[in-house]
Amino acid sequence: MCLCGHAARAGKNSSMKHLLVAVSLLLGVSACAPTRSIVIPERPDTPAKLAIAPLKGDLGPQAIDAIAEQFAARGIPARQGPSVISLIGYEANITDGSPASAGLLRKYGDGLGVDFVLAGTAETVGGPLYAFDRVKMNLRLIDVRTGETRWIGSYGDTVWAAALNTKTDLARAAEHIVQAFDDSGADDLVR
Repeated sequence: MCLCGHAARAGKNSSMKHLLVAVSLLLGVSACAPTRSIVIPERPDTPAKLAIAPLKGDLGPQAIDAIAEQFAARGIPARQGPSVISLIGYEANITDGSPASAGLLRKYGDGLGVDFVLAGTAETVGGPLYAFDRVKMNLRLIDVRTGETRWIGSYGDTVWAAALNTKTDLARAAEHIVQAFDDSGADDLVR
C-alpha cells in the first residue's frame, strides 16, 4: 500500500509539475506580446499637410492604419479615416495623371485642407515559394495643386519570402515604406 500510495503521489506531482511548466510558458509567451502606444499631440499651429487616400487592394484598410501609425511615430500629422473616405471614396482614380484626376485632387485637397495625398495599393501576393502570402505595396505622394507625383515608394520582394505571416509583413511594409519616405527627404514636403 505504501508503494502504491507513493507511486500515485509521484504521478500526481509529475502532472502538477507539467501543468505548472505549461502555465509558465503560456504566461511567458503572452508577456512577450508587443504593445505599442503613440501619443499624437495637438498641433493647431501645424495642420496636417498630408491625407492618406483609401488604398486599393485587399490590404488597403489595414495598410492605411499601419502607415498612419508610422507617420505619427515620426511626428508627421496625416489625415485618414472616415473624413477622407467619405470625400474620396474607394473607387476614385486619382493616380492616372489625367486632367480629370488633377481636378479631383484639387477638390480633395481643398475639402481636406491638405497639400498632398498619398495614394496607391496594398495587396497580398502569393506564389510557389511562399509559405505565407506576402505584402506588396506601391505608394505615391501627389501634390494636390499640380497633380504631379512628388515621391514614389514600393515594398515587396517577389522572390524572397521572409514573412512569418501576412500581418507581420504588413507592419514591416508600413515601417519600411515610411522609412524610405523619410530617407528620401519627402518628409520635408509634409512637415
